[in-house]
Amino acid sequence: MAHMVKDWFLIVIKIFLTLILLVITAGCGYAPPEVPEHLPKPDVMTDILLDIHLVEGAKTGQTIVGDTLLADYYYASVYKKYNINRKILDEAIVFYTEHPKIMEPMYDQIIERLSIMEAESEKAMLERRNQNDAAEIKSGLQSADSLRVVIEKAAKVLGGSSQTTK
Repeated sequence: MAHMVKDWFLIVIKIFLTLILLVITAGCGYAPPEVPEHLPKPDVMTDILLDIHLVEGAKTGQTIVGDTLLADYYYASVYKKYNINRKILDEAIVFYTEHPKIMEPMYDQIIERLSIMEAESEKAMLERRNQNDAAEIKSGLQSADSLRVVIEKAAKVLGGSSQTTK
């Protein structure tokens, strides 16, 4: 009985080591397949996915935030921009998800570009807020100056002296 357990254990170890060896050798010689001719190449597919994610990010239900047009209009714009249709996009997504070594660098670029867009958007919002704050301060100062002039005129009319300072 101990002999059978020992033999079984050796067989399991041999299978395990063979599988590890296969995985290692298969991983070393991996060459990504050619992208089928009718599908967008990785650089174009990266741009397409970025645009699709921008549409997805702006969606609220069936429309785009701040717009009355349906999101389908924006998807159609993406298809037109890259001369594709929904079927080709779906096929491309299937192809690239089946080949993660091709798709991973694409998403690294997408994440980097979205991060840059977000930083630029935040910077622009901050600049607009600072401009609005400056305009409000200027308006407040003008109002204060106007109020000072009215008080001085009222004091003169009433025969008193103005207590305001400049």
